[in-house]
Amino acid sequence: MKQSAAGEEKSLVELEKQNEVLYADVERWNKYQANLKELERCEGKKLWLAYDAERGEYDRLNDEWKSKKADMKEAEAEKKALTDKVLPLKERVASAKRSLASSTESVKKNEAEMAAAVERSEKEDDAAEEAKARLCRTTHGTEPTLGSARRRYGTRPGCTRWTRRSRS
Repeated sequence: MKQSAAGEEKSLVELEKQNEVLYADVERWNKYQANLKELERCEGKKLWLAYDAERGEYDRLNDEWKSKKADMKEAEAEKKALTDKVLPLKERVASAKRSLASSTESVKKNEAEMAAAVERSEKEDDAAEEAKARLCRTTHGTEPTLGSARRRYGTRPGCTRWTRRSRS
């Protein structure tokens, strides 16, 4: 019995050593499980921190966008006011251009009519001078020059109205 008690005691000591080793493994396992839970919690926190950082950047960009949008609305309102001022001026310029084109066309037409009238007048003057010369040839037998006609007959040429000046 002693032997069996010693054997049992020996096996009890071995079992206790094994239990201690197993308790250390259990402790390590429990610590591992606790660390996994802490890691999972930190991973979740990490996502929230990343979200907060991104949200802050989004808010900053959104505020900047709103500010620029307000500036753009102001610029558009100013542009509209200036456009409203310029529109009547553009209409006046267009009207003036149309009027200028019309006047230019009228002037060109008048110039053409004047040129035609001058040409007709010159032809009529040539024809009248020719008729006067023919009349003078038939009346006096010679074709007077302007200078000789003035000396002989007075200051106004015109074959039928010339008067003889007295040579005193």
